[in-house]
Amino acid sequence: VGVALAFDLPRFSSGDRDQLSKRFRSMVDTFESLFSNGAISRTEVTFLPGGDGGVLAMKTSKQSAVRVVADLCRALEIESDEREPAIQVDSRVGLHYGEIPFYRTADGLARPTGLVVLIADAIISDEAAKRKGGVVLTGSFADAVVGGQVRHLEDRFELLPPLTSGPAQGISRFVSR
Repeated sequence: VGVALAFDLPRFSSGDRDQLSKRFRSMVDTFESLFSNGAISRTEVTFLPGGDGGVLAMKTSKQSAVRVVADLCRALEIESDEREPAIQVDSRVGLHYGEIPFYRTADGLARPTGLVVLIADAIISDEAAKRKGGVVLTGSFADAVVGGQVRHLEDRFELLPPLTSGPAQGISRFVSR
């Protein structure tokens, strides 16, 4: 069992070559800071790049994954602080957990796949999630994080409408306040 952390970087590939290079460097620096400060262990994470973001499959508890997301969002905020909007690296992050199978690429790299990965990506890809930004959790993940305390869930998260199609169809989801 693992946690899939999908992230999307709005505007990541827009702009000129210099802006793209600066954004890419900021993302590399952000992930390097998470590895160097111990927020993420290189042995517990597998990366699946894709488009303007990707998926991290983590062998960790739900509570540890929430700390990683908090660290990631804080690091992206710091990396974007006092930069012109064209080179900021703000993001949307989706979290879901469950069994995450892996496949091997032609180069022998292990890559995460399966329903958990697809759900983590789907919950941040619709217009409601794009408008809100931030961290989006599936209902089951959010409930586990607050230990079933509905009051805490309502205090910390806003309910988003469920998706009507795709792998996350009908799954409740929450966005951080």
